[in-house]
This record gives sequence, C-alpha cells and structure tokens, in this order.
Amino acid sequence: MDHHLSLVLSNPHSPLVSYAMLPGDHWDMEDAEVEKDNPAIFLCEIAGNRSILRPAYQIKDLDGKDLHFAVYTTGRGITRVSQSLDDYHPADQSWVNLPVGTTICIENIHQHYFMDGQQGIRLDSDNDTLNSAKILKCTMQQFLELNETLRKNGSTCSSASCTSEEKLEKLLRCAVCKTPYCSKSCQSSHWKLEHKKQCRIIAYLRYLNRQYGR
Repeated sequence: MDHHLSLVLSNPHSPLVSYAMLPGDHWDMEDAEVEKDNPAIFLCEIAGNRSILRPAYQIKDLDGKDLHFAVYTTGRGITRVSQSLDDYHPADQSWVNLPVGTTICIENIHQHYFMDGQQGIRLDSDNDTLNSAKILKCTMQQFLELNETLRKNGSTCSSASCTSEEKLEKLLRCAVCKTPYCSKSCQSSHWKLEHKKQCRIIAYLRYLNRQYGR
C-alpha cells in the first residue's frame, strides 16, 4: 500500500519543509547522522533568473520567503571564469535557464550563507548536493495538488471522463508512474489531455512517498 506525504507543515512528521526548518550552514558529521533519522525535503519554486557565470535564481520556499539559489559544478573540470553558460558540462545543462514557475525538490539540504550576505541554497557537485535535487516542470501548487490526487485515487480509473468502477486488481497501470486506468482507451485519452506533462512528476512523488511516507 502506498504511503503519502503529509502536506501539513505544522505536522511534526511532515518531511516537506520550508527554509526556516532546514539545519544551519555550519553543520558537522553529527548533524548528518541526525538528518538520517529526520529526513527533510526542501521544496522551492523559481521566481526569477539571476544567472551570469553559473546558474543562479531567485526562489520562494513554502513560506513564500525570497531566497538565493546557485549551482556550482567545479568538480567536473569546468573553468569558473566561463565565457558562457553554454560551456557547462552537458550533465549540468538542465540547470541552465530554468523558467519561472519551475519547482525544485531537494533531499536533506542545509541553509547556506553566501559571501555577499544573501541566504539561500547552494548545490555543489563536489559534495553531492547536486545529485539530491530534482527539477520538476510544475509549480509548487501543482506539485502539492498532484500528491493530494495520489492520496485520493488508488482504486479507480484516473481518466476524468471514465465512468467505470472496476476494482483495483482489474486496472491497468502506467509503466512509468503506476497511475491506474480501466482501459487502454482511457489511458490514451488521459495521456493526451494532461498525463504527458504529469507522468514523471507523479513517478517522483511515488518515490518520495515510498522513502518518506508516514
């Protein structure tokens, strides 16, 4: 049975956290051990592009707090005094020119204080924080609404136009995200209508629910 994320931030068991709930910038291995027992998933949305020599953005967290977000990839042999963001390693191109409204989900990150006094999040290939982040092509509100849909829909066809009430064991499931359908026809129509944009987001939500659901 699937376990779904609690979206109520006041719930002490919710793994979804705002910036204020993240551990501070100065942490040690003892803090890291505590994080293993108290996993945190930081959710933010891009509100503006600040990129010059590296991908950098203005973001908003779940509390609506404005923060700075930057991606550092020095561990991949890139000269930091780069002439263009196009010089970035192909593996990092996904972080270049992200549109406003994109959601970023990061597992077990901590607060960062930049040299210019700004607060925010720093992802770095040298300490593996870059690999803990996921880019989602949806807003935070859409992300939370999709998770709520997963909580409610586990035994009926996911196509809004379907009238079938067949039991779970008779339903087909999307190969990527396991969304249920009663027929190939419903699956095909739902894919064209909206599921094409939602599929990988739902698959990631299911991963989070398996890892951190209560």
